[in-house]
Amino acid sequence: MPAPRPPHHASILFAPFELRMYQRWRSRYIFSDLPNNNAPLPTALEYAAYQDWRAQERKRCLPRNYINASDPVDVNSEHEAEEDYGEIDGAILATECKHPIHPAHASALAASPSLSSHIEDGEITDPPLYCPVCTLKAHQTLISAIYTKWTTLGAPWRDPPTTSPAEKAVYSATLRAYQKARVDLVNTISIFSHLADQESAWSLAHPESNTSYLQPYTATTAVQTYYDGITYPAKLVDPNYISLSLTTTPHPHSSKKKVTYSPTTPLTTRHRPSTLWTRTYPTHDPASPHACPHPEGWEDTSRYTDWKYVVAQCRILFCYPDPDDEGIYKKLKYDTLNPGPNGFESETTTTNSAVHRLITVLETWMTAQTHDVQVQWVRYLRDISDIFLVWKDAKDGDGFEDRVGGDGKDVFDGFQRVPRLVGSPVEAFARRVGDIDDEEWEGAMVERKSVEGKGSEVWGDEVEVGGQANEGGGDGQVVMTDESEDGDTSSSEDGDDVDVRMADPADLDEEDDDVYGDDAAVGEFV
Repeated sequence: MPAPRPPHHASILFAPFELRMYQRWRSRYIFSDLPNNNAPLPTALEYAAYQDWRAQERKRCLPRNYINASDPVDVNSEHEAEEDYGEIDGAILATECKHPIHPAHASALAASPSLSSHIEDGEITDPPLYCPVCTLKAHQTLISAIYTKWTTLGAPWRDPPTTSPAEKAVYSATLRAYQKARVDLVNTISIFSHLADQESAWSLAHPESNTSYLQPYTATTAVQTYYDGITYPAKLVDPNYISLSLTTTPHPHSSKKKVTYSPTTPLTTRHRPSTLWTRTYPTHDPASPHACPHPEGWEDTSRYTDWKYVVAQCRILFCYPDPDDEGIYKKLKYDTLNPGPNGFESETTTTNSAVHRLITVLETWMTAQTHDVQVQWVRYLRDISDIFLVWKDAKDGDGFEDRVGGDGKDVFDGFQRVPRLVGSPVEAFARRVGDIDDEEWEGAMVERKSVEGKGSEVWGDEVEVGGQANEGGGDGQVVMTDESEDGDTSSSEDGDDVDVRMADPADLDEEDDDVYGDDAAVGEFV
């Protein structure tokens, strides 16, 4: 059983100056042996008594002519005319409010010691401190005061929301105090309901007694006042008016659906939760005679949402400069490392070392990105069918033959994502080896002619330059470009290498369905 929460401190309700006044009153009239800093939140009756004392202190300290140019008035003077109630029908007066108490309360309290206090044990003795109506007002006053403090903290919607832990702690403590005050009121009304029944029974047993003067202060009045405050009248409409003004639309009768089982299904499993029938459940038996029959068996589709599996289905092309090209800007060639499907067996096992290498490169690159970029990339990689162009960057001491491939083709460290080979840096070579058919090529030419004269550039004409300018690149530079349609190579006017940057994978938009649109993604791994 969890330990009870400590009582709320009075600082929730009182300002610093008012808190010192409350501590002084509490140590003087309630707990004189406790230190001043021990000031829990007052109960409803304590708060009412403190407010009366505070009003007396304020009037006593103010000048004589400060309030209506008259002497201070005793707060209990309005009850002096009611003191004669104690002589009528044996009624007693409440200690604080001086209102008469119904005679039924004395017999009810004597018969049930649990009702000797309206709220807290030991607070209301015989005679009571307040009548039921004044007790109800005391609860409502305390609830209103706590709610006012709560609203200053942004309640009930906290707009703007609190941010610091200290503000959140104060807000939560005030909310709990407000809820506790409301619960105390409900418990008190429950006691008053029992006393109201006692009042009715007493009135029937003593028809000769005149208790009309007690009616404004009885538990019956308190309960009725409480429910009047929380009950709102409803606007009733004549049923005939509803039937005449509203037209009903006939609905076709639908047969009630029900689940049926085959005769061989055990009775003990017919009401088994559906979650226990899944293939991932430890006790699932795929060979069970009650499993749904399928001629080809069950296929495990859980890996379809794993980005590693999706990436493993993509083509991986190892790109390198053509060693037979003697020009300054060497044309690109590529070798297929992974034809696409059948390169991935499960989430952790690959049959192709190039697939495993590409996944490692992607994981290492994403590790260096921010969390938001990582989330967007994982979400994007789960649903792609692109082609990955990979290459090995030139490092210090590497010769040209180190970039051509050979046995180390699967040890690449740069990657570029392209949606298709048309417009990519290896377009010319792909066209020559037949990876781009005539229909796809003609469609690409139509698209290019539609953008001519508009100042637009085909995204595939951009190039990736290795070197120190890129993240993790080496000092050496080998320009990777593609052949134009007529076989010519492009160059800058001054003959220097042109460093044209591809799209930065970090430039992601969270709401984009296609993360890069028509741009290619470039990554590099060291």
